Amino acid sequence: MRVLLAGASGAIGRLLVPRLIAAKHEVTGITRTPGSLASTGAREIVADVLNRDALLEALAGIKADAVIHQVTALKKAPSTMRDMRDTNRLRAEGTSSLIAAARQVGATKFVAASFFGGYGLTDHGRAPLTEDSPFGDVDGRSDPVLRALLSLEQQVRAFGGVSLRFGLFYDATSRSISPVSRSWDGVLPMLNISDAAAATVLALSKYKAGAVYNIADDHPLSYRARETARAKAAHLARPLQLPDRVLRLAAPFGSQLLTRASMSLSTELAANELGWKPEFPSLLECLGVAAPTVARVLIPTAAAAPDPTPVQEPEPVPDPTAVPEPEPVPEPELTADPEPEPVPEPDLTADPEPQTIPEPEPTADPEPVAEPEPVAEPEPVPELVDGPGPESSGAPKPAPKPRTATKPAPKSTATKAPVAKTPVAKTPTKTPAPRRPRTPPKPRVPKDPFGDMDDAIARIGTIHDD
Repeated sequence: MRVLLAGASGAIGRLLVPRLIAAKHEVTGITRTPGSLASTGAREIVADVLNRDALLEALAGIKADAVIHQVTALKKAPSTMRDMRDTNRLRAEGTSSLIAAARQVGATKFVAASFFGGYGLTDHGRAPLTEDSPFGDVDGRSDPVLRALLSLEQQVRAFGGVSLRFGLFYDATSRSISPVSRSWDGVLPMLNISDAAAATVLALSKYKAGAVYNIADDHPLSYRARETARAKAAHLARPLQLPDRVLRLAAPFGSQLLTRASMSLSTELAANELGWKPEFPSLLECLGVAAPTVARVLIPTAAAAPDPTPVQEPEPVPDPTAVPEPEPVPEPELTADPEPEPVPEPDLTADPEPQTIPEPEPTADPEPVAEPEPVAEPEPVPELVDGPGPESSGAPKPAPKPRTATKPAPKSTATKAPVAKTPVAKTPTKTPAPRRPRTPPKPRVPKDPFGDMDDAIARIGTIHDD
């Protein structure tokens, strides 16, 4: 079969060319890079799919039975909607140009690569999506990516072609690890690029006009699990985990896969009608295969006859530069420490014995202060009377006696002797404090109101006088 392959130098195109040639197809590849198909066994046509006139002119005189559309403009994972602009044009305008080219070269078969994102990058739950699920217009909402995918499949179906809704591509040779969400665990359909190429070849050989097939492996994974497994297989650091809001700010479009998309695809239709089954049922199984083995699987070759003589594996040669492991040092035996003698616990149920505080000894009262002696009053001065007296007789007057004031005795400055504090000793036995003898009260003798008769008679007289 003569096959015109658009996108022959792309990620899937490089794997499709050897597979188509191995299936006895004659391949003509369309590429924008001259010399990219050298030494592949395919004829090279340099043209731009978005330039219809130039494409048709470059294909003048070429005949083909089938056209395969594998053209995208994604060099890396898209971050914004602007990064999808050229790919959206290739899916809408490029599909229209290739269908025109198919009519010009006389092709009757047309196989195009679609994408599972047409179901909508939202959470679709656990139930696998079938080919009958809404595609390109989810809940009345659409965006340029969904409209471009819907346009691609509508044009292919109108021509009578086949659309393959691929899962998220991966391979075992990529060493680019993307940041992932810290919290989102939604799963996504995965697909090895080799399995995508195999499904395309089967779609040509078992062609059914107007058919649509889901193409994905059997074990969907979260994007975080995907990148973690790829980093581990490549011996790289674990992927950077970021909050969802940071991913949405950094990659408004690409973050939809990382923070809110979750779905799985049912591939039962492809298995029944195409006989397709993934060679790598899971990403983890693929990463367990060495890179040379993967390269050998991509290009089918004739099976070699088994060698009847088994090959004996050589014995391992010890490495002279290896450092011998040190002998383990025996751990010292740990003897049990002697158990300490039990300390008797205090009896908390008994009331604590009150401490007996001895009363201080009475101190001697201070000596009484002697009262001052009374001051002697002066003798009275005799009054002057008429007539001669001792004064008039010229006799000298007797000198008055001086007053002698007796000073009070000074108060005693003796201070009380300090009372020595006797240390309180805890007595082992409870001794009741001595109590003072209680003096019985004197008997109360009733007073006789008429005991004093004189007083009573006087009061009666007073009452009658009033």
